[in-house]
Amino acid sequence: MEKKQKVIIAVVAGIIVLVGGYLISKTNAKKVKQIKINGTAEAPKGGPSNTGPVSPISGVSCDHWDRRPVAVMQPADVQARPAAGFSEADMVIEMPAYTNSVTRLMGVYVCNIPDEIGAIRSSRHDYIALAKGLDAFFIHWGGSHFPLNLLKKNIINHLDCMTNNYCSRWDWRNIPTMRKEDSGHITRDKILEAMKNMKINIKDTFTGYPHQKEIPLDQRPAGGNLRVGFAKPYNTSYDYD
Repeated sequence: MEKKQKVIIAVVAGIIVLVGGYLISKTNAKKVKQIKINGTAEAPKGGPSNTGPVSPISGVSCDHWDRRPVAVMQPADVQARPAAGFSEADMVIEMPAYTNSVTRLMGVYVCNIPDEIGAIRSSRHDYIALAKGLDAFFIHWGGSHFPLNLLKKNIINHLDCMTNNYCSRWDWRNIPTMRKEDSGHITRDKILEAMKNMKINIKDTFTGYPHQKEIPLDQRPAGGNLRVGFAKPYNTSYDYD
């Protein structure tokens, strides 16, 4: 077979593969079904979603419902446990720190800023967008060059523990299971002091999510399971009772 014929056959084969891949992907796209959630919660038309003394994130009534959210980067690593502060978070966001990798957590605090929050880990750029969407004060300990380049543009009010004295470290040397990178933490007093000294707005401008009123226990679902397919060993599931 001549060289020219071989080239033509290779080109035709390539075109067939590309067309076949397009048709398969288009067919698969048609198979995707939209999941409809039954419910009556709707965002109010006009005005803020929450107007009463409730957290704009959790919908729970609290004294500091109109305080600006504080979003803190924290590790999900088993070695970093037990973590400080999560039980008082209005919301915790978990995502991969980078593609197909370990996950990282971001605790968001409105109603209660814990006495102590830790460990504090480095920023990732995806979390900046989420914290900005909540109009949160973003706290992190350094970061990769992608988020640091964004933060240099002052797109969000933030506190980098690498460059100030508001944060400190536990003495990890006396705790066999603790790594130095998991020893960073910050107290409530230091967070409030930083916000005051940086002269940033401490009142919440995030109107929040609409929430339905609590329903009687006998009308609630019996339970359920939620599985999140993160890469192992960070894949996780939640059983509700």
